[in-house]
Amino acid sequence: MSIYYWGNLSLTPEFAESGCQAEVERLVLVQHGNSRNPWSYFDSVVDAAVAAGVDDRTLIIAPYFPSFLDGPPPGFHLWAPGSSGWKSGDASTTPPGTSSFAVYDELLLDHIADTQRFPALTEVVVTGHSAGGQFSQRYAVASEADAAPSLAHLSFRYVVLNPSSWLYLDAYRWDGEGAPPDVAFALPNATGCDDTYDDYKYGLAGIPLGHYVGDHLGAIPASFLDRDVTYLLGDADTQIDDGLDVSCEAYLQGANRYERGQVFAAYLDARYPAQEHALVVVPGVGHSKSGMYESAVGVATLFPK
Repeated sequence: MSIYYWGNLSLTPEFAESGCQAEVERLVLVQHGNSRNPWSYFDSVVDAAVAAGVDDRTLIIAPYFPSFLDGPPPGFHLWAPGSSGWKSGDASTTPPGTSSFAVYDELLLDHIADTQRFPALTEVVVTGHSAGGQFSQRYAVASEADAAPSLAHLSFRYVVLNPSSWLYLDAYRWDGEGAPPDVAFALPNATGCDDTYDDYKYGLAGIPLGHYVGDHLGAIPASFLDRDVTYLLGDADTQIDDGLDVSCEAYLQGANRYERGQVFAAYLDARYPAQEHALVVVPGVGHSKSGMYESAVGVATLFPK
């Protein structure tokens, strides 16, 4: 089974003969959002790379997780219509089912780990905006690919932009008092979703048998807390729109994407103070992937000097 991807270089071994792969110093894996438009996310990251002056030595790959409604011909992985499955690491609905997170693992282990094809590669960046931000944050929590011996020569960074909800590491949530970052956390009481608020994809309870995240629970939360993770939030991303998660479980995390991101960063500081994840705010930008990635702050975060 195969997947489609948008990229500025081919991943095929045959293409290595061109010599272009040997010039790559950084890989950026960018994940699309609910609209499943990887080409648009790819374009935004390419523009950011051009602005940073590193496009000639950056490999940019935007994987595509299509549904039955917009999917490719037989022989390709498909995820069911709707937006919940692929961004949570669920398995494809075409047999043999493969987790969307495992697709990233296999891409890294089967292609990027080849030092003969990518001898200059030193860094991998996993990023996504909106639903892609949900994907990249949950992948950062659960994946163990960056610990594989064949990838030990690479450093990994995770850049999470404006997700609608977050995967929490324990059952504590914002107590609803004050305003971030000066907020406190407690076990919720009479939330209206008492039995489900900590179920996956919002927490680590109730993970389905055989799910990718359940298979990696042994490394959670230690590996995630030790990773280089940046939360990039637009301070104007406060609107209530069609893509915002309006479930009870999500509203326990805050009223909108900007508040939810601030609360999650405060939660990590309060519950896991040893971690060194970074919160970076993009002023004046709302729910816009191009506005985020192509801003001066976005370019500097994605492609630091």
